[in-house]
Amino acid sequence: MSVLPRGLHLAFLDPFNAEQLDFEIIRTLARQPFIDILVHFSVMDIQRNIDLEAATFGNRLERIAPGWREAIDLTILPKSAFVNAFLDHWKQLIQSETQLTAADMMPLIRNSKNGPLYRLIMLRRHRLARKTLEGRWKRREDKKQRILF
Repeated sequence: MSVLPRGLHLAFLDPFNAEQLDFEIIRTLARQPFIDILVHFSVMDIQRNIDLEAATFGNRLERIAPGWREAIDLTILPKSAFVNAFLDHWKQLIQSETQLTAADMMPLIRNSKNGPLYRLIMLRRHRLARKTLEGRWKRREDKKQRILF
């Protein structure tokens, strides 16, 4: 990947499913010096596939967060806590391997039956990303559907 022109850049990752959120994509984008990344993190897809991954030792979740099996002990962790533990591991990887920081505010978008669908997660390097996007989300916390801009 070549270097982007001078300026601040924002990448929006909106994979069809969680499996397509390959960590290598984030690593590659993070090599750009002035980029922040907004990620559509599919909570529902991860939650739906927990049992399959645990039973078969599949690699779908390994592509999203390498080393998750060593970091999360499924034998002692209740199923209800798995998604948050997985997300915490992913955020630690982001910080340690890309020097991007996951924003504190990660709005959880729910479906019409109040089931969790996905989180919008800002991975930022530049302070302006926090000021711009997180500030907008905070001002709209009371609304059902958040408006990005």
